[in-house]
Amino acid sequence: MQQSHAAPDIDLTSATIYGKRVFDLGIDEITDLLGRPSSVKTPENPFAGGPLHGAYLPYTGKGLAFSCNHPDVDAKQRCIAFVVFVSPTHTSDYGGPFSAFTGTLTAGLSGGWKVKNVLEVFAQFSPHDLYDPNAAK
Repeated sequence: MQQSHAAPDIDLTSATIYGKRVFDLGIDEITDLLGRPSSVKTPENPFAGGPLHGAYLPYTGKGLAFSCNHPDVDAKQRCIAFVVFVSPTHTSDYGGPFSAFTGTLTAGLSGGWKVKNVLEVFAQFSPHDLYDPNAAK
């Protein structure tokens, strides 16, 4: 697979990165596309009989993180979830702190977007605003 370590283009409506479906990518393909992650959390099975957790690949400088299937579930260890940090974090949670993503996102999405922007652009997916002002008190 061709390496491309520049800031990626991500289409959130089709879940693609550099035109490749994110959820078809295994660990090797992710690292081929983005290079070495900042760290790697290895696969584990924390609870007897509980769900298997695969590798977690944070790219703190790129503002991206990928969770993969456990190798006992999927030998290719395909991506099952990914996070794009549109603004920087200042916490060590999830392998951070993370820089803000600097690549290109669907419809110019950025950290400056408001809920109404997200609801409009992703309307075909029937998004919901789950914010509860009473919970914030």
